[in-house]
Amino acid sequence: MTKTAHYPFIDKLWLFSTIYIVWFHTPPRFEAGTDNIIWYIGVALFFFISGSLFHSDRLAAKDFVARQFHRLTLPSLVCYMAFYLLWVFFGRYHASVEDLEAQWYDPLTELVTGQPNLVAAPLWFIVTLLVIQGTTYIIRKKLPLSVLLLISICITAFSSFIDINYFNIHFASVFFIWHTLGICFQHYLLPHVLTPGTPVKWITRIKAAGVPILAFQNYVIGCVKILLSALCAYDLTTAPLYAKFVVAAIAFVITTVTALVANEAIKKIPYQPIIQKKN
Repeated sequence: MTKTAHYPFIDKLWLFSTIYIVWFHTPPRFEAGTDNIIWYIGVALFFFISGSLFHSDRLAAKDFVARQFHRLTLPSLVCYMAFYLLWVFFGRYHASVEDLEAQWYDPLTELVTGQPNLVAAPLWFIVTLLVIQGTTYIIRKKLPLSVLLLISICITAFSSFIDINYFNIHFASVFFIWHTLGICFQHYLLPHVLTPGTPVKWITRIKAAGVPILAFQNYVIGCVKILLSALCAYDLTTAPLYAKFVVAAIAFVITTVTALVANEAIKKIPYQPIIQKKN
């Protein structure tokens, strides 16, 4: 597989995963056991796709750091700080008791320790992805893919004993194997089972706004739920099935449009690599 090859199927798989995750956060909810299984499968799929597209192990260390900062860290920080300001001045007074009891600096502490919860909690995925990709980069620079796979299996097998919340290391240990399987798929199967093609422009635009989508989805879905619950006589969680589909559809459309707008705004922020290349 060449570095420039594009596989439209991966884009469509990503779009399916995005729709699924937005739907997962809308009613109806499943029974606890089933709910956890479906959540795990959906999140694992995202990490698998990330591994399938992971080429950063070919970069020098300084280029890898600059790439991760520009593509993941910077847009995540912009989203987080925007939601933090909304939380400080407005959101916390319309949320849970936990938010009301929290200090104004608690979300900043969570940001520093890599544990977003009070603000933009869905960004836990980005933190976990950074940990997994950073670890993968270090291992792949020294060892072959077969050893990475063995290490990933061991980490996941003992994940139940890993209870480190900082930077979501406990989540990283659970999903490490799926990112590695994505890399294996990229190296050994992708060129043989899929055909390269032209990117679908509208799907590519949604993919470009992936981080804002992860950040916005819970807020948009929550607002839609509150709005429709206020307009209807019934509680949305016990509403007819068609109403639940309406919520999911509205949430997906609003989330995507909002994310695209945010993504365009992020592009206008001047970007300076952390480490300058020497001429």
